[in-house]
Amino acid sequence: MSAFVRDRNQEFEPLMIREHDEFAQMAEAFNSMASEIDHYIEDISQLNREKSMQETELNIAREIQKGFLEPSSFQNDSVEIHACMLPAKDVGGDLYDYRILNDGSVCVIVADVSGKGVSAALFTANAITMLRQYAEAGLSPCRMMYEDNNHLANHNPNMMFITTFIGIYYPETGELVYFNSGHNPPYILSDGLMEVESMCETAAGLFDDVQYTERRLKMKPGDTLFLHIDGVTEAQREDNTLFGEERLREILSGHLHQSGDEILHAVLDSVKAFSGEAEQSDDITILTLTIPEIRRYVLKLDARSDHLPIINRQISLLDLEKHAQDVLRLIAEEMFVNICNYAYADGNGHVEVITEQNRQKITLTFIDRGIPFDPTKDVLDINEYDMENESGGMGRFITFELADDYSYQYKDGKNILTMIKNGSSVEKS
Repeated sequence: MSAFVRDRNQEFEPLMIREHDEFAQMAEAFNSMASEIDHYIEDISQLNREKSMQETELNIAREIQKGFLEPSSFQNDSVEIHACMLPAKDVGGDLYDYRILNDGSVCVIVADVSGKGVSAALFTANAITMLRQYAEAGLSPCRMMYEDNNHLANHNPNMMFITTFIGIYYPETGELVYFNSGHNPPYILSDGLMEVESMCETAAGLFDDVQYTERRLKMKPGDTLFLHIDGVTEAQREDNTLFGEERLREILSGHLHQSGDEILHAVLDSVKAFSGEAEQSDDITILTLTIPEIRRYVLKLDARSDHLPIINRQISLLDLEKHAQDVLRLIAEEMFVNICNYAYADGNGHVEVITEQNRQKITLTFIDRGIPFDPTKDVLDINEYDMENESGGMGRFITFELADDYSYQYKDGKNILTMIKNGSSVEKS
């Protein structure tokens, strides 16, 4: 008995039973117990092997999910996008996606596949791969969904299905063309909170040749489209109370004029605080698309250097910290005074100064009808500049060093000079 307990690596040899007394009964009971323990240990080992395999599969599924996601943030002159997908312990089939299409429009997608595990992740990967191809081919949201549904329905032995929101935003018109099948209602955060109207459409993957209906709405600068999957509203706390749509609306209503990133994190923080110690039961997926709010000021001035204070007052209207304003004033002074001194031979002329600000950058544009001149050419090389014997050119050099980007063109009889400071270097702290 002592050897059985002490060394489990040795195969147990049952005790020999010779008599029929109490010692024989004890030996028989010990043999039975030892046999049951060996079987129990083998069962536990088998369960551990199966659990390890399941965990490996879940890790594979998570990697499949992550591998198909775009970066969590993106911005250009037209849109600002922020997104997250927080996987639950049991992997589901959530995803988000966004595309900048050839015509400059922006396609955003969120989707949720039925089921969990590797099969759901693979089904999701199949669906999103086809949707990306259809988007880049220029198909409308409904046509994208129609083609994807037919593809999935004909390759779906497990009868899984996928709910999907597809939207294409056209910056030139401000129009969002969208389609929603089975998702929680999206929202537009504008001057108020607006629920995006949706039809009750059939989820994709079950039946082929389903006809879908798309809708349209207008967005304006400063608006944010908020997309989410039911992992947000169905988040639970320990008493099984759901986070719910009403609580989500309250949070969104309190963040109408904030950035998409701030809105996203406000919702995530609220869900986390609500859930407390309860385990996350489903993936949480959110995507925000914000139309940058552009501040634009236009001045038309006589080409006189004593009008420079007017430009400085225009710069002071921008939402900038003092250092950033000082940098822009230096750029404006060098460019404006040069135009005043050299553009017009007779001393009479006008300069148009356009200032634009969004979350990404500040743009200063100077337009005049003076003598054609490209100030971006022949800028001095500071390494070869003779400080003692040369004069001139230092102002342009410093100005272009201060700018993050610049360009010049002569078009329709006008000099057009554009100076840019990126948002990261000018935004108020």
